[in-house]
Amino acid sequence: MLSNLDNTSLGAYLPAIAPLLLMGLSLAALGGYLGLRVGRRSRRPPLPSSAGAPLDRLDYRDALTDLPDRQALMIQLRQRLARGESGTLLLLDVDAFKVLNNTLGQPRGDRLLYQLASRLRHWAADRRLLARIGGNEFALLIVGLRGREALQAAQALQDDLNTSYDLEGHRYACQLSAGLADFGVADGNDATLLRRASLALNEAKQRGDQRVHAFDHAMEQALEGRLRLETALRQAIDGDQLRLYLQPQVDHRGRLLGAEGLLRWQHPERGLVLPGEFIPLAEETGLILGLGQWVIEEACRYLVGWSRCPQLSRLRLSININVQQLQHPHFVDGVAAALASHGAAAGRLTLELTESLLIDEIDTAAVQLAALRRHGLQLALDDFGTGYSALAYLQRLPLDILKIDRAFVQRLGDQPETLAITRTILQLAEALSLKVVAEGIETPEQHLALEGLGCRIFQGYLFGRPQPREAFEALAKGKAAGYALEASEGRNSSVGRATDS
Repeated sequence: MLSNLDNTSLGAYLPAIAPLLLMGLSLAALGGYLGLRVGRRSRRPPLPSSAGAPLDRLDYRDALTDLPDRQALMIQLRQRLARGESGTLLLLDVDAFKVLNNTLGQPRGDRLLYQLASRLRHWAADRRLLARIGGNEFALLIVGLRGREALQAAQALQDDLNTSYDLEGHRYACQLSAGLADFGVADGNDATLLRRASLALNEAKQRGDQRVHAFDHAMEQALEGRLRLETALRQAIDGDQLRLYLQPQVDHRGRLLGAEGLLRWQHPERGLVLPGEFIPLAEETGLILGLGQWVIEEACRYLVGWSRCPQLSRLRLSININVQQLQHPHFVDGVAAALASHGAAAGRLTLELTESLLIDEIDTAAVQLAALRRHGLQLALDDFGTGYSALAYLQRLPLDILKIDRAFVQRLGDQPETLAITRTILQLAEALSLKVVAEGIETPEQHLALEGLGCRIFQGYLFGRPQPREAFEALAKGKAAGYALEASEGRNSSVGRATDS
């Protein structure tokens, strides 16, 4: 059998296909199914269209790699489904390709795509079965092979492609994610197959385990559920289903200073939905901008209402903002417009940003935060100490408050080094004239330890759980609340916060 193979195209890939040989697959089968070329090379006819016309024109080929494009691949798939053939559609996507283009430049990114296309050709006996279908995405039709055998074959291909490439003198370690879906007579149309393979690819990218992932119907069910949730969330933004719960913040004398606003969704059928179920979806779909604007408007309404009551007029309110909000070119104008339209005092509103947000978008953050500060808002750095912050960042950004992450608070009594780090954060804040809020306080021992280190503002279940506005205002007025205070768990946010404190 080896004598019948083109050794030039096969030799470099014997290690990659060894697992397939152990499965009992013949080299001839590999040649037919995965494209290892068997026998003499032959001149192949142009790719036919469904009407019989050639498809090797420029508009059916990718200009960079000279591979068939998405349209050509879909025609091939439709034809094979119509003939009752079976097989597998494999999708491959270059990981972190945007980072490559941004750091090494687009010419080197193009060079990588060109080399990947050349390498893929060695696996495709029939080049009509190979295509570049997106910016950094390739597809391969594996005809006649399904299930476990197709998964093994695809894994061998992915392992072969995940290697180092020479990009104009720069060695780049490339990693690809891969997902596949079987097809046959009863497996729907070409669009259904592509959607299923895409779902498997998305699963592979989320896992990041460098394994090929195969489609299963649970992925489709999850997608349908996600679409239903997205539709419901869009309705919630406009349908009076959102709530801004409040968690008290107190000083070292036990006086109520204000609250942090935390978002809830009062679903008409499911009841109270915590942000962990909908914030990630909102971030993926862009709905986070609408949610964030609702939170800002609601916070302004709260502040205006408090300003009319002597017992509440001195209270402050903090809300979280998301990276997508901060990056939006009209975000600052939107905040200023909300304050003006409601007549809310900007000095009573604090915007909280997570440390990771500032690290990733430091230049944008510096400009936007300076503009917000000019409008009179206060700015807080949330979850301080959990990321990779540097003193230079704290000096560059117009911050007013640091919030010690709950992870430090929870370990205060167990780890001496945590006590030392917390003391250092407090000393750093004092040197930079920043206030400090310790969040996530649940026990009197944690409170006393922080007070002993010099902390003066506290937040956590020890002082009050997130609660409806009416309960918080009753508490602030010194009345018996008479409301059931919510003890929520999981991811909770005014827009994108990780946990309640």
